[in-house]
Amino acid sequence: MKESKNESNAAKVFVDSEKLDVPINEYYQLILNEYNNERDRKQSIETRSGIILTLIAAFFVFVLEKISLSEIFLLFEEPLNFILLIKILSGLFFFIAFFAAMFFSFLSIKTNKYAFYDVNKITTAKLMSKRIPTFGQIILDFVEATSKNRIENNKKARYFNLGVISLVVCIVCLCIYINII
Repeated sequence: MKESKNESNAAKVFVDSEKLDVPINEYYQLILNEYNNERDRKQSIETRSGIILTLIAAFFVFVLEKISLSEIFLLFEEPLNFILLIKILSGLFFFIAFFAAMFFSFLSIKTNKYAFYDVNKITTAKLMSKRIPTFGQIILDFVEATSKNRIENNKKARYFNLGVISLVVCIVCLCIYINII
């Protein structure tokens, strides 16, 4: 596994935990790993969303040859029966689901401010203070940043899932629309 810049810098901050009764190094490694996992998770969600957006765009270009809104509105002029109603509804739901898939995919790759360790918190006074309380505060700052990032990533993951579900609904509606005479 590749060592990140944060991990290599963090290794220099260790205290000698054998002299302490507190497992501070273990807590520090744990929260640093969680922080890096959330950063990697954000990247993964955004990459998958970008792929889905590309697929949606390609899908839409292909589908515009098969279905158009004007074609659906022309169906309203024909005498209504159950089959025609299903065709009209599937055509309308296709477009609704398509735009929902686009909307949720954009929300999942929208860049929001990502929480990080604020290096401005490092002052001369803190550098001269006792090591354990300062190290503990660094850990708490990383806990706070990781929690905020996890909340943001959970929102992005929810939007991504809604986008994929909308895309599936879109495909099902298209299949119904095309296969009904």
